[in-house]
Amino acid sequence: MLELLTRLVLLAGCIGTARCEATGSPLPPVGHFYVKNERGDKCLLLDISATFHVEYLKTDNTTDTVSYPLPNNSYVTGICAHGFHEQTAVMNISFHDTSPHMGHFGMNLTFSRNFPLMTHFWLSEVSIYYQLIPALFPDALDLNKTLISTVSGIQAIKTSSNAVAPHSYLCKREQELFRSHANDFNVPLSANLTVYNIQAQPFEVNDQGTFSLPEECAQDYQPTTNPPPPTTTPFHDVTPSLVFPVGYFSLNDSRGQVCLLANMGVLFRVEYRTDNGKSRNATYVLPANCSVGGSCGDDQATLTLMFTDTFNLSLSFYSDGKRFILNSLVVGYQRNARFFPGADDPNTSDIQVANDLSLFDTQLGKSYRCSSQRNFTVGQSVVLEILELHVQPFGVKDGQFSDAVRCPQDLLTTIYPVLNATTTLPATTVQTTGVTDTIAPASTILPSSTPYTPTTPPHKPSKPLQGHYFVKNSTGQICLLANMGVQFIVKYVRQDSNVGEGVFNVPVTAAASGACTDSMSSLTLKFYGDTFYVTFTFSQSSEKRGGRYRLASAELSYTELPVIFPKTIAPNQHRRVENMTLNVFSTDVSKSYKCLPDVNVTVTKEVTMLVRQVQLQPFHVDKSGKFFTAEDCAQTSSESIILIVMLASTLPATALIIAMISCICWRRRSRGTAADLEKEPLIKNFIE
Repeated sequence: MLELLTRLVLLAGCIGTARCEATGSPLPPVGHFYVKNERGDKCLLLDISATFHVEYLKTDNTTDTVSYPLPNNSYVTGICAHGFHEQTAVMNISFHDTSPHMGHFGMNLTFSRNFPLMTHFWLSEVSIYYQLIPALFPDALDLNKTLISTVSGIQAIKTSSNAVAPHSYLCKREQELFRSHANDFNVPLSANLTVYNIQAQPFEVNDQGTFSLPEECAQDYQPTTNPPPPTTTPFHDVTPSLVFPVGYFSLNDSRGQVCLLANMGVLFRVEYRTDNGKSRNATYVLPANCSVGGSCGDDQATLTLMFTDTFNLSLSFYSDGKRFILNSLVVGYQRNARFFPGADDPNTSDIQVANDLSLFDTQLGKSYRCSSQRNFTVGQSVVLEILELHVQPFGVKDGQFSDAVRCPQDLLTTIYPVLNATTTLPATTVQTTGVTDTIAPASTILPSSTPYTPTTPPHKPSKPLQGHYFVKNSTGQICLLANMGVQFIVKYVRQDSNVGEGVFNVPVTAAASGACTDSMSSLTLKFYGDTFYVTFTFSQSSEKRGGRYRLASAELSYTELPVIFPKTIAPNQHRRVENMTLNVFSTDVSKSYKCLPDVNVTVTKEVTMLVRQVQLQPFHVDKSGKFFTAEDCAQTSSESIILIVMLASTLPATALIIAMISCICWRRRSRGTAADLEKEPLIKNFIE
């Protein structure tokens, strides 16, 4: 009976095709399926010959497996990707109406592509559904029940394809496309799909509704007795490197000579938290026509690539006179809505730094080259994917790369060209003056991706969050406590000669260190990969009525990173400022200082510090490691205000008294008597 049903199903699938045969075990016919958009144009294409293999549970608690083909006259529905921002397409194939003996059968196929690059597509999810009809599933435990078996998170039939050079996937060899398990049973019941022939194109279908040039699977080129004819499409790697836009950049010295060359394609993956508390990855590429800044020196060189005013990548190189290395990577970005949708802290800026690196070790006088894709972790949240890298930060002659030292990855694998590697583009050039950083827009580069230009100025970061910091003495006991949020507002010179303001917060994750003595204590907070730090120094004085302490000095060391200082005239220039004569946060030594409102402290004429939600105790912390009773700045402020009001209210009366006394003195003086003159000191003492 089962064999008869199988033949009936095969016969149902053979309607309208000449490929089926009445004898033997023929392969299922190829079905030609497609989805149309609202304009009636084909937007998703699939040719497939396949068989389902479904395991089911019988009434005697044993299992059996049923196989049935995918009919070529199945019914198709689906959803196409209608725009550049949509990254999935779905096709539903159902065939419960192809035979009166069939129940509910079908499958859903979800195709995905990598956003925002759109350089690859793949089959990311498959769901098959089937009904346990008695004719096909004899002695099934749950007769006529419909089950669903789903597998997700896969990357089957992965194919390189984009809007410029679209491809379809083609494979004419038998393969098991996926294996999953039904979700309604405690025991694992497997279901899988065997494909004998498949061609798929879920995106970028042409106006004629036909498949684009196929990218064939590796199995098609395995040795056989009948090798493919010479006209077959050349072999493509199944998982080639991602296609990034490759930029060509250079720096000139003060004489106008090229002093640094760099070619590269870069993809950024930045982890961030959404407003619903989940983690997501923002993905964007380095435009080939981004702005360039940097500096050239004998032992240090820096290349800074900037785009959209708030995104940048900086590479710093060091040479010992014999070799050079990449010793630092800095990534700056802003959590805007375009790249960071739903961020829980929108429009805030951040910097991730990787220091003390020893990458790209190369003999001086040569260049470093690595066409293979390599990944680099920067800070806690950024991963860089770099390919087609060619760099020479020292010893450039005649504006050309010297002989290249290849990375080990290139020597182990076959290199496939990226999309635009066949065309030589003019280099983006900016002139430097000695070792002074300069910047200029990239005006001569042919863009391979249009940069995003914001219509509004960069958003300043929100008010700083309160961090909890402490310092321990040599015995391991806490000797300084500080809870506070700190923000710096720094004036700088822009490329247009105007003055801008760079604003940055001290992260709550800043590394705290310091020292404690009887009369002095200090707290140093380092952040952004130790490229920024601020040191607060507190002093304690002894008086007859009891000692007091105060914040006596503040020192800030920072770098003019373009993500914080947009369009700065000196990108990556290191700065240091300090004020050694501060007298703020003064408090009795037996108490802690507390001030919840915002407090603005002028460090220098260019630098202002905003401190909020402050509680400090830089001396005499007991073994409990907790703050003493707080002296609240709000109470002090109120007392000051009350004092000012009292003085103001008594001022008219005081003036009247002084005027009357002055009049009396004048009259008595006019009499010129000795007695009057003797009384004057008494009046004078009264006034005083």
